[in-house]
Amino acid sequence: MKFYLKIAAFLITAGMVIFLVLMMKEASKSESLIIAGERKKLADSIDKNRAGKDPVYARNVEEKLRFLDYRLAIAFNTEKRPDQAIAILNKLISSEEAKSQQSFPRRARSYYNEAEYYEALIESLEIKKDEAGVKEAERNRDELQRKASELKKLEERAEGRSVGVGNAQ
Repeated sequence: MKFYLKIAAFLITAGMVIFLVLMMKEASKSESLIIAGERKKLADSIDKNRAGKDPVYARNVEEKLRFLDYRLAIAFNTEKRPDQAIAILNKLISSEEAKSQQSFPRRARSYYNEAEYYEALIESLEIKKDEAGVKEAERNRDELQRKASELKKLEERAEGRSVGVGNAQ
């Protein structure tokens, strides 16, 4: 019977070692790798047929993908990999700017999102030590924040949520 106890103890110990190795491997993944994996899973799970028929579903999925792209850029900045972050942020900024080309006007939220992307871009450019790029990005961010603030006030008035001047008769 002692022989069976030795085998059982060996198997339990081997199982624990394998479990610890797998946990260490999972824990050592970089944040950007984890986010990229989540983004890939989401992109692979999109129901193309439903997205074509349901604009709300398509917009929600697009917003989630954009959010994961933004988080990926932030992770790249944290890992001191600004070139990858800059590429992602430029794509995000371009997609927000493309909304201006559409037939309906941009909402304040879109300007706030773009300003957020510029904030992350500033961080990337600071890591690269590109002072001219930082100044340009700061100027763009400030302009977008100003536009977003003005537009938000107009939107609130149009929706009747503002008690500002002009509502009294």
